[in-house]
Amino acid sequence: THSNVARIPQGVQVKEGAALGVAFVAATIALGLSFGLDLSASGSPDFLGIARGLNPLQVPDDIRPEVFWGIKESERPKQGEWIAIWGANTTTGQLAVQLAKISGLKVAAVADLAKAGQRLVELGADFQVDRHDPKRAVEILKAVTGGKLRFGFDVVGAESATALQDALQKSTTGLQSHLLGLSGLPKEVAGGVTHHKVPIKLFHESAVFGEALVGWLERLLIAKTIKLPEVEVAEGGLAGINDALDRLRSGTV
Repeated sequence: THSNVARIPQGVQVKEGAALGVAFVAATIALGLSFGLDLSASGSPDFLGIARGLNPLQVPDDIRPEVFWGIKESERPKQGEWIAIWGANTTTGQLAVQLAKISGLKVAAVADLAKAGQRLVELGADFQVDRHDPKRAVEILKAVTGGKLRFGFDVVGAESATALQDALQKSTTGLQSHLLGLSGLPKEVAGGVTHHKVPIKLFHESAVFGEALVGWLERLLIAKTIKLPEVEVAEGGLAGINDALDRLRSGTV
């Protein structure tokens, strides 16, 4: 539908534009709606306000709780707070790093630093942690953030999301910590932590929301505010898809 289509400006290659779609939508909804991050510093619409201004009966049942009650106004991220992004070298992770930085958060990026360290420096990550020893990564995250990490965004899976949950602040002040898992969440919810899943269906179900999101993407691309993902073209056409997915899973891309 027209409300899900973004125009690609001159200077952006077709393959770069093709790699943006799902990753940008996921990163934006995760940060701007599930976490309620104010993205207006980059000219963003108020995604939380748009979503919560919709008629609840027109929002699918399975995402309604996340859209309308996922985070309290008092618990939204404030400028200068830390967010940890596990899987920061993925396309979604790279976009989330940039959007969080634009909006005034401090970003701790967890990734394979041998492969992605230089790229994460270019994207502005405040701190980098190697992912190969999850227990050590959690210890480092706690130390660097002074035990005050309230927001964790996991792009990898349930196992890494469980580790990231361990790094989150278990607050006694009444402020919840928030963990979003793009590909999985821990089996158990830790005390003081709220779990989130990206209500990505809203992008397709609400023309008002979808059009606001792609319109903002168009403006970001024209202004060259975000760095585009590095793209490798998989060979073999449709028959090569499974091989390409296997390469993604194995981390060789």
